[in-house]
Order: sequence, then C-alpha cells, then structure tokens
Amino acid sequence: MNATDEKIIEDYQVNVPEPAAVELIPRGMYNVRLVKFKREPKPDWKFVGVDQTALTADERDQFVWGFEIIEGPHQGFVLYDFTNITWHPKSNAHKYAAALMGVPEIEPGTGFRTSQLAGRTCTLVVIEQPGVRNPNVIYNSIDRAMPIASAAQTSRYREAQPRNKAPEPPPMDNAGPGPAQARPAPSKQTMASPTVKRVDLEGYPHDDPDDIPF
Repeated sequence: MNATDEKIIEDYQVNVPEPAAVELIPRGMYNVRLVKFKREPKPDWKFVGVDQTALTADERDQFVWGFEIIEGPHQGFVLYDFTNITWHPKSNAHKYAAALMGVPEIEPGTGFRTSQLAGRTCTLVVIEQPGVRNPNVIYNSIDRAMPIASAAQTSRYREAQPRNKAPEPPPMDNAGPGPAQARPAPSKQTMASPTVKRVDLEGYPHDDPDDIPF
C-alpha cells in the first residue's frame, strides 16, 4: 500500500450547534388588530431560477400584514405575514380581510378600500413551523383567521399542542345578520400563562414605515 492509498482519519474538533434562538409565542388563538398593511417587492430569494421579466407586477410583489395582539400576556406584540397580490376567495389576503370585516367571506362582485381595514380586529390561530430558507429554525406561523372571539374563548384554546398542529377554533354560530359569533366552548381546561417572548415571523424587518394612516 502506497501513501496515496493509506487510510487516514483526520482529527477535528466538532461542535454540534444548538437551534437558533428565535423567540416564539405559544401556539394558540390570539385576538389581534391590523396595524400594518403594505405592498412591497418579494425578496430575491423567492425568485431563484425564475425569469422575473416574464412575471407581472402582481407576481413580483406581495402584501405585508402586521397584526398586533390586543390582550393577554403577549399584548402589544406584532405578528407579520406575507400574502400574494390576489383577492380570490381562496387566497390568504381574502381570508384576512374577511376575518377583519367579521364575515366568513366577502361577497363576490363587491369592493372595499384597504384603508377600511385599518385598526379592525380578528382572531388568529398561531402555530409553529420550520423556516422556508432554514428548516432547522422554527418560526411562528399564522394557520387561520376568523372573526373576533372573546378573550375567555381564546384563553381556553391557548393550550399545549403537538408541534405544527393548530388548536381547533371554537364553533361558530353564523345564524342571523352581522358578524359570526363564537359559541362558548365546552372545554374548561386552561393553561398557565407562559413566559412572554418577542414574536417575529421569518425574514421581516420591522423598521419599515407603515403605509396605513392612523
């Protein structure tokens, strides 16, 4: 056996990194107020291998939504989400707008100005999911939106859940005019308030100016 065929085990110090320190809020339901809504270009990393010249302006841009928690131990913290530029009934933008207006769905053929959403409230179900760019890092994610629920109802559902599984929302009673109302949930179990932590959804710089006038 010559030197080039020699089996060598090189010696290196290996340090296994701990997960990135991303602060999260617990999974659960949170009552929120819309405090930011703006249109901005999508980040370049979303277009790797894509010819952007073939895309429309709507395909190159995104909506940024900022929801401030209005009650409970995490009051004042802001959750951010990003949606495509479309108001189709199945789109996330439509679902957010409908929840803020207190209805299950906005009537097709009708219209509204986005400034009408400023300061409106709704309830969000928040979960945890791996990051898109770094799956080893867990971030908060908004699973669904619904018309505003009571503080008592949201606290009942703010219970420990398996990772990536959203808690079930309270049953909604849509009978009669006006926003859908949540019926009292049968469960009486509650969970102790966890340590308050800052929540940031993946990749959003929160020093940009709002484009909603208040």
